[in-house]
Amino acid sequence: MTRLSLGGFSGGTACLWLLLSCSPSPSSVESTSATAREPLVSAAANDYQSEHEPPVAVVSWAAQRLDIFAHGESDGLWLKSYVNGFWAPGQFDYASLGGPIVGTPSVSSWGPNRFDIFARREDGTLNIKSWDGSNWIPSQSGWNGLGQPLPSVTMGARPTAISWGPNRIDILAPGSDRMVYIKSWIGASWVPSQFGWTALGGPIVGSPEVASWGPNRLDLLARGDEGSLRLKSWDGTTWQPSQSGWAAMGAPIVTSIAAQPSVVSWGPNRLDIFVTATDGNIYIKSWTGTGWVPSQLDWNPMGSPIADGKVLGPPKVVSWGPGRLDIFVRGADGQLYIKSWTGSAWVPSQLGWNPPGSPNGVVAQEPAVVSWASNRLDIFATGTDNNLYIKSWTGTEWVPSQLGWASLADVAPGLPSGDVSIAVGGRVAPDAVEMIPFFRTRRCTTSLC
Repeated sequence: MTRLSLGGFSGGTACLWLLLSCSPSPSSVESTSATAREPLVSAAANDYQSEHEPPVAVVSWAAQRLDIFAHGESDGLWLKSYVNGFWAPGQFDYASLGGPIVGTPSVSSWGPNRFDIFARREDGTLNIKSWDGSNWIPSQSGWNGLGQPLPSVTMGARPTAISWGPNRIDILAPGSDRMVYIKSWIGASWVPSQFGWTALGGPIVGSPEVASWGPNRLDLLARGDEGSLRLKSWDGTTWQPSQSGWAAMGAPIVTSIAAQPSVVSWGPNRLDIFVTATDGNIYIKSWTGTGWVPSQLDWNPMGSPIADGKVLGPPKVVSWGPGRLDIFVRGADGQLYIKSWTGSAWVPSQLGWNPPGSPNGVVAQEPAVVSWASNRLDIFATGTDNNLYIKSWTGTEWVPSQLGWASLADVAPGLPSGDVSIAVGGRVAPDAVEMIPFFRTRRCTTSLC
């Protein structure tokens, strides 16, 4: 069984891009039996990963720029980037960033040519690796430690990282005790310390979600044990309602919240929160700057894309401009659906959904969505063949088509074909994978592309 061209640079030529060293060419790697290699998922992964994690983490720090991070072979971190029309190190290639890690990483960017990656370790601690524009810190394969919430409390589900200004990062992490903890980079140091964490109360279910609608502002949302939503806000000086307390936000009527919420802000003093309820429908609540709509405890229905069916996992929401929202959900039929708010109306309707198709027939895991410019969307999803796929809205059309998707190769890069389990989802890849042409690809032999 031979390796697919998923993590290498053909011919064994050295590939440098953002000072990355590519993994060996498939031709330089001997055939490997799938039963001979170590299991891909860390022993502790089931304890640490949240109920629903996307297959990749995606960030954009400039127009025409995307950085995609995946948990792959040997529990390592793998990177693929879209740079001004080209994929680097290649459309079907990934570059190794070391490991081992547990589950899907989190990533944040506080400025051009800057991102910070946060990944859990099997020992229950959190690690960080940063790109400063010219170098990896501490190194391409190395990591700096950020500790764990308490000596007796390890990292729980996937943490969330956010930046509300230059040289600022806030990391919100659930502990194994189901309490929420925070650590902040304030420009010169970590607060409370590099290895310390500040407790924010709980208990919560899964991971917290966070949004920022302005400098020095954070809004945290989490599910409670009773199936309703909770909110905590940082107003620049204090936590509201208190450091350990949470404000009740209710649950959709005659139902409860089934997955972690999604929250987005498209302008100052504005929040839009979306939840999946146990009745299979999506619901919305919005903060308009003066009050909650429809109210603090109530929700407006957004329907389900399937008649008498359900939505799987949390909705994914993104905003590319003031008054604009695009919501993506995965139906129980395995298809991906979209609904958009144009600023004055829902399209196709408040309760209706449009199908943008599904890669390889079925979306196997939660999608990831990002926008790098006005009227631009990039959606990433995995098919049942283990491949990562992309579909993009260019402002006038879907690329490669409304129902089509382009392959970016296996989300567990570098693995042999055949009997392959990926890090999140445990899907099995077939022996043969059809590669669909997409953007131009370029292999780099200089330090930058």
